[in-house]
Amino acid sequence: ESTQSTGELKIVRMTDTATTTKPAKEFIENDKVVILFQATGGAPQLIRTKFKLKITSSFMQVINFLRSQLKFKPSDPLFLFLNGSFQPSPDEVVSDLFQCFHTNGRLVINYSQTVAWG
Repeated sequence: ESTQSTGELKIVRMTDTATTTKPAKEFIENDKVVILFQATGGAPQLIRTKFKLKITSSFMQVINFLRSQLKFKPSDPLFLFLNGSFQPSPDEVVSDLFQCFHTNGRLVINYSQTVAWG
């Protein structure tokens, strides 16, 4: 934080290092990235919410992985959203999604049994 006074006006410049983040490649370890699942809208909570998944996985594999963790049948509704805003296509690759949308080294995936965003 630095300040500069110009008579009645005080200019404050904030340096917030908490909002700066390293490039995505610096968070990739052994070709895996951290996925953080967050339940939304009454969906069942996972006991463990953080997982490491291969960067070569498709988003469909992420969906299937979450289904297995929740013990959902294929017919049970399940909607996944990145950063609480959009549903990626099932053929998207985790590495591409991570490169564009990671937050502090984690790919945040919200899940719900109803359409919560979009």
